[in-house]
Amino acid sequence: MKKTILLLSMGLLLFSCGPQDNPDPDEVIISENAKIIDDQTWENNVLAIDSTNYTITFKEDITAVKELKTGDILVSTIGNGLLRKITNITTTKAGSDIVVETGYASLTDFVEQGSIEKSIPLSVDDIETIEFYSDTEDDGPNNVKGTTAHLIDRPFEKILYDNDGNRDTKEDQVSVNGKLTCDMNFILKIKIKSFSLVTAQSGIVTTEALDLALVAGLAKTLNKEMPVARVFFAPITIPIGPVAIIVTPRLDFILGVAGYVNGSVTCGFSQSFNVAAGMQYSKDGGWSSYNTPTFNFTFNEPQINTNAGISTYVKAELSTKIYNVAGPYVNGKAYYRLAADLQQTPWWELYGGFNINAGMNVKVLDFITIDYHKNGIIEYERLITHAPTKPSITTGEVTNITTTTATCSGTVTSDGKATVTTRGVCWSALQNPTIANSKTTNGDGQGTFTSYITGLYPNTTYYVRAYATNAQGTAYGEQRAFTTNQGEGGATFVDSRDGHVYKMVTLGEQVWMAENLAYLPSVSLPTSGSESSPYYYVYDYNGTSYTEAKTTTNYQTYGVLYNWTAAMNGAASSSSNPSGVQGVCPPGWHLPSDEEWTQLETYLTNNGYKYDGSIGGSDVRAKLAVALVANFGWESSTNEGAAGNTDYPEYRYKSGFSALPGGYRDGGGPFGLIGSYGYWWSSTQSDTNRAWHRALYYDLSSVLRGSYGYKVYGFSVRCVRD
Repeated sequence: MKKTILLLSMGLLLFSCGPQDNPDPDEVIISENAKIIDDQTWENNVLAIDSTNYTITFKEDITAVKELKTGDILVSTIGNGLLRKITNITTTKAGSDIVVETGYASLTDFVEQGSIEKSIPLSVDDIETIEFYSDTEDDGPNNVKGTTAHLIDRPFEKILYDNDGNRDTKEDQVSVNGKLTCDMNFILKIKIKSFSLVTAQSGIVTTEALDLALVAGLAKTLNKEMPVARVFFAPITIPIGPVAIIVTPRLDFILGVAGYVNGSVTCGFSQSFNVAAGMQYSKDGGWSSYNTPTFNFTFNEPQINTNAGISTYVKAELSTKIYNVAGPYVNGKAYYRLAADLQQTPWWELYGGFNINAGMNVKVLDFITIDYHKNGIIEYERLITHAPTKPSITTGEVTNITTTTATCSGTVTSDGKATVTTRGVCWSALQNPTIANSKTTNGDGQGTFTSYITGLYPNTTYYVRAYATNAQGTAYGEQRAFTTNQGEGGATFVDSRDGHVYKMVTLGEQVWMAENLAYLPSVSLPTSGSESSPYYYVYDYNGTSYTEAKTTTNYQTYGVLYNWTAAMNGAASSSSNPSGVQGVCPPGWHLPSDEEWTQLETYLTNNGYKYDGSIGGSDVRAKLAVALVANFGWESSTNEGAAGNTDYPEYRYKSGFSALPGGYRDGGGPFGLIGSYGYWWSSTQSDTNRAWHRALYYDLSSVLRGSYGYKVYGFSVRCVRD
């Protein structure tokens, strides 16, 4: 079967054997030396042809039809076409046969002027034969042309490796299966002037859909290609004036796998693309490549539990012959690549890609022009999907800053292929805050959100980061720093160990924390305790997660309860050291001694917090109590402080010490008296098993110095600055 492409331009039907006065630039002009032998003349006069050197034996009768001489160009459309230059003519001894020896000839040898510009659809009707190959060599090719509307539309399954040779045992195999659908146009553009190539272009326009799945059940390294199909097309005749160019295409589809798997892998994808690609020539600019690709990918989530670095591909190669001489070729490789490494994040990635190479044996066009081959005309690869990872998030700017509040936004830019369940911002007075510090919760999913930050201290520098959490963990955005406005609420300092910010107050020559210590390196169950080992408690918390304990209201309001050993942090008693010891307090601060507690009481009593001028009177201690307490956290219907005492309103909260009733942990395990009683350790022991402490009682309206605090008890801690 032979396909003839009709040219639309009537000018191409003109023929001239010589120059004209005003030649038409679009007119086809054939060399005077061209000897065009039609099919009938060829069939009637050719006796033999040697395909190795194209020596042709004609009947003597050929001279009646065509006068042949050395230097003539023989042109025939018979078979795959013939374009040769006569190099010698001899007559056989019998005188009845003429032997014509020929050599190479190009289009520019017999076309003085002319042009071709054709897009040739390669359709099922143009196929002479098509060979589909099975997955075993024993079955041989399946020569089935089919009735599909597409050039190629066929499923396939290939076993590239089978360890035991049994097709039914899958666990020892590496196989590829899928379906290929393909349509293709062959592009050929040639312009010749004055027996010289002016421009040329060859390439393909192809639309392809490919489903490709790799299944491997064992560790294996492969670098293997197998044929899927080979398509043989009938010669295509392209008229150019009174002659024709004969193009014979062939299309090969090859399946390949390159790389390694270390265990069980199931992986697949679907790829569709439209590509116009090839190469082009201009007399002024030489050879170059061109491409206009469009790609789309979908995928099946890989099932993989091991490392892998493997590429699976289908390669389509269109090769052509012009006058039975190797001409343009284009090959395109559609592939996916799986990269998996258990030590990386994400631990696997799936890529899809397409590569195109092209070449031209340009002797068939113009003997002077060198061959041209170009690899990597298209080298396209895109990440299709990857293993779930932590989300991606950015931190916005901090705005609306006041003495105690601020606003900060965040944007979840990617969910990491796992649903974002929580998002917000976290902050601390230390750098790189996490969700273990203070945080907000602002919904879920991707997108932008705004967080309102509260509970800050005036004139304090904070660090904030947006965060997002999915099943793979929590990710953080950039860190932002901001400083709250100067207020009237007094000075603060930051515990460098955990970033907790504390208010502080100056009373005489001492600087005290104005809050209960909240440092919590670990948390103990209330049923466990000791005099000799450190224990840390959060009131009414019965777990062992210090992160969880920090989220409770009691921790955030009243701080931590410490046994005496924890408060001392393993230090010896300060009975001989009136300045106390650092103990559990932050650097630059220390656990006050009994003498330092007395110094505080004396200062307050001597500076207006007294009724009758003497220390020890009940009114004096009542006034001292209401001066020390905080204006919140106490059990009072009016929330006005210790004992609900309203007798001395002029003294209430006046010192700024802000004592808070954190209750205590009894030696036997239960908690008690939160909101009504406050107990604070000193660093001075009263005997082997007990230490001095201070207590504020709701019902007694008094500050008591006690010696009955057993070291196994859990009391609050207030620190004094060194």
